[in-house]
Amino acid sequence: MKNIQKLLVLLSIPLLIVGCTCLEIYTIKKVTSNIPDKYQEKVFDAIKSAKSNKNELKKVLHHYKNEPKKLEAASFLIANMKGHKYVEFGIFDSLDNQIVYDVLDYENYHQITNYLDSLETEIGELHWDKVMEEIDIETVSANYLIKHIDLAYESYNKLPWTKNLGWKTFMEFVLPYRGSSEPISDWRTYFWENFASFRDSTDEPIELATMINKKCREMFTFKDVYYLHPTDLGLEEMLETGCGRCEDMTNFTIYAMRANGLAVTSDYTPHWPNSSNNHAWNVLILSEKEAIPFMGAEANPGDYSIGKVAKVYRKLFFEEDETLASKLNEDEKAPAWLSGKNYRDVTNQYTETTNVRIDSLNSEKRFAYLSIFNSNKWKAIHWAEIDSTGNAIFTKMGNEIIYLPMYFVESDTLKDKDDKPKWELIEANNPFLLTENGEIKNFNNQKLENREKIENKFVIKEVPKGLKIEPEKEYEFLIWEKGDWTTLIDTTAVSDSLEIDYYYPKSLYKLQHDEDDDEKVRIFTIDDEIQIW
Repeated sequence: MKNIQKLLVLLSIPLLIVGCTCLEIYTIKKVTSNIPDKYQEKVFDAIKSAKSNKNELKKVLHHYKNEPKKLEAASFLIANMKGHKYVEFGIFDSLDNQIVYDVLDYENYHQITNYLDSLETEIGELHWDKVMEEIDIETVSANYLIKHIDLAYESYNKLPWTKNLGWKTFMEFVLPYRGSSEPISDWRTYFWENFASFRDSTDEPIELATMINKKCREMFTFKDVYYLHPTDLGLEEMLETGCGRCEDMTNFTIYAMRANGLAVTSDYTPHWPNSSNNHAWNVLILSEKEAIPFMGAEANPGDYSIGKVAKVYRKLFFEEDETLASKLNEDEKAPAWLSGKNYRDVTNQYTETTNVRIDSLNSEKRFAYLSIFNSNKWKAIHWAEIDSTGNAIFTKMGNEIIYLPMYFVESDTLKDKDDKPKWELIEANNPFLLTENGEIKNFNNQKLENREKIENKFVIKEVPKGLKIEPEKEYEFLIWEKGDWTTLIDTTAVSDSLEIDYYYPKSLYKLQHDEDDDEKVRIFTIDDEIQIW
């Protein structure tokens, strides 16, 4: 009898667990039953994934059960909350000990890099890694969301310029509570109360944005040391330090303007095509068809222009359809920033673009990438699916830029700290120039012995900004050959120029000195004895 009782107790445990799960699902379905149909599946999934924070999200929906507009706003935020989080990064040594330092202890970026370089010489290679993360659906409180939604809706109801936006644009670019991966804060209250005089003095959104941006410029500015502080700043730290990198500048401005009913987000280019690094800036959205770029806390709407770009993407709180990340299988990886789902391609709002078709690709691979040369590396800027005939179409590519078609594969030689193969970009086809008219001009990618060689002295004198040729220094003259750079000539500078005895036409080159930063190295071509950087 006792054995039977024990058996019944053991059998009842999984039944109780199942019962709790079913009850939990029932309560989630009940609280989501009156939200708009288009959000129900995603809201249900978000709450189900919220672990111990389920009740906080359900409280928000229950709170707005009799207020349809606010309920839809809450549904939009919760439906799109998955994937958003605060992430803190740090620098670690080879034994995974964190290197703790304060960027504000250094005057500029180069002082910090010199310190880190000397540290690497002393203790070995350093690497960036995640220190901690706070996932929104697991941590955000009901009180925070309710206060945020109430204030956002108040701006929608009270302010004249919000009516021209439309409800959809309001939800997408005024309502969201974060700009990137920064700590969550009550910025809406701070900027609603402290910037009231600006919104009371005008009915024009561009004029309001300009006034707010001028004030932001007094409060916050760019400081290059924050390149080595990759964790996005929250409002509290922004107000305390008054400086950050361009990502922080855009977030500070997003807070100030969204809090006052302006539809603002951040546009960005992951990699510049004709210099190193990347950039993010703000955009003021006046309607679904009209947007004005500007640089938060720096340059006002109408006074800001972007240089040459291969790609520009718009940061979104919600997931965009048809991103690469939505198509990847579990065993597939993509270059880091392309793994996201919260961005939209807006390149054609900034420059002339062309849809580029690349053929003769490996049809056994699913995706190809177009890369540009940035900081002495080829970096993926866009992706396309490869069809069964080996063709891929890359949409809206910026003209007058050199691209290299590539695959992203597991490396045969590179390993991570856990001794697993790293993923790397490898050449898929010839590099090419996409001309001003959208034509493709291929560069020779054969072995050197198969190329035409011109025996004619060639002088390199003009160089890009940031690079200079110095007398008596030795420079390496390299050519792109079968998927890698090959040293063609080592030569010493005479005066402020370099003399090259021969060259190969229709080829791609780079010039570097061993003491040069990677940021200074640029590619060039030689066309009819004219060098084009």
